[in-house]
Amino acid sequence: MKVVVVEPVGEGGMVHFAYQLCTALAEEGAEVVMITAADYELAALPHNFTVQPMMRLWPRFDTTLTEDPPNGAMKRLWRNTWWSARRAWRAMRLLTEWGRVVRHLRRSKPDVVQFGEMQFPGSWFLLARLDDMVLSQICHEFEFRESKYPRSDQIRSRFLRRTYESFDSVFLLGAEVRERFVRSTRVAREKTHIIPHGNEELLMTSGDDPAVARDRYGLGADDRIVLFFGNIRPSKGLSDLIEAFAELDDLDQTKLLIAGYPSREVNLNDFRDHVDQLGIADRVIFDTRYIPIEEVGSLLSIATVVAFPYRNATQSGAIQVAFAAGRPVVATDVGSIPEAVQDGKTGFVVSQGSIVEMADALRRVLVDPDLAEAMGEAARTQAATRFSWGAIAGDVLTVYEDLLQNHS
Repeated sequence: MKVVVVEPVGEGGMVHFAYQLCTALAEEGAEVVMITAADYELAALPHNFTVQPMMRLWPRFDTTLTEDPPNGAMKRLWRNTWWSARRAWRAMRLLTEWGRVVRHLRRSKPDVVQFGEMQFPGSWFLLARLDDMVLSQICHEFEFRESKYPRSDQIRSRFLRRTYESFDSVFLLGAEVRERFVRSTRVAREKTHIIPHGNEELLMTSGDDPAVARDRYGLGADDRIVLFFGNIRPSKGLSDLIEAFAELDDLDQTKLLIAGYPSREVNLNDFRDHVDQLGIADRVIFDTRYIPIEEVGSLLSIATVVAFPYRNATQSGAIQVAFAAGRPVVATDVGSIPEAVQDGKTGFVVSQGSIVEMADALRRVLVDPDLAEAMGEAARTQAATRFSWGAIAGDVLTVYEDLLQNHS
């Protein structure tokens, strides 16, 4: 069976997911090709599948977003005008590159084409040219969480619903997510399948010494660390975590480390001002870079607990990073996150928006090293077993085999 995986994002969690799934699909006997962006960041890693970095897009991570926002109305107007023009240019570039991919697929004629993130709302029009192939999607996200333009989102959602109808199968990363997807789209339930988000052991294979990571952030050997790791978006609830952390002011040598890349929808100064207002600036560290892969392992190794104060979500790859590193988590009960985090075993699940519950759960882990170690070991075991890529790939290929039998 020849499977082509199309993942247009060449950096970050989406392509990490695609790389690990492609590796597992190939180990299960499939002939796998991954089409991705020209700036594919995993090129130096070993591959048992073919990579075609043919999509000429743009860098996923814009360093200007980590800079202080401009002051003054004219500067803000200029920035917003520039962003709007850039967005129009990117839409045209995206359409052009998707057209190239479709032409390539028509020539190569794989058995199955599996898509990752669908950034282009008009994708259904291009997918119609591939109706002689089995089409599938790993659906990480189907809702718009951050946009300030609800009416625009409604229009985009209509187009994307038509795109979802083009697929012979859609894989969702949890039962709760599947139910929401079926309710909000016209996709038949029998076309949908559940797979877990696989582990992120890929990110644990390299890294510098934990002592180097502590030096990088000016941390002492005995400091206890609450870590926020992942992209900073409004839906991630970082301000809730900051307030919860402020409730732990009686715990000496405890720091909050915020390591994540900001989206356009957030103003980093708002978080810094929040920290100042709460009087905890000396206990909070910001690292707003896109964290390089070679630093992720050591970053997680210095965490006592990893916090996920999400206000809404489907699933979280960052939770799998924490599990692979053997770190307990405290996460909110949104989306299918409670399906991944076993409350009281691999971490604690708290009510979304409850500052008190978040603070209490963090405190329980921080003051009890034995509990933190037991939870971390349970998380590491879950990563290697329940969230193994081999089992996920086997389930995916079983669906594809059934589809191919019926497709002809």
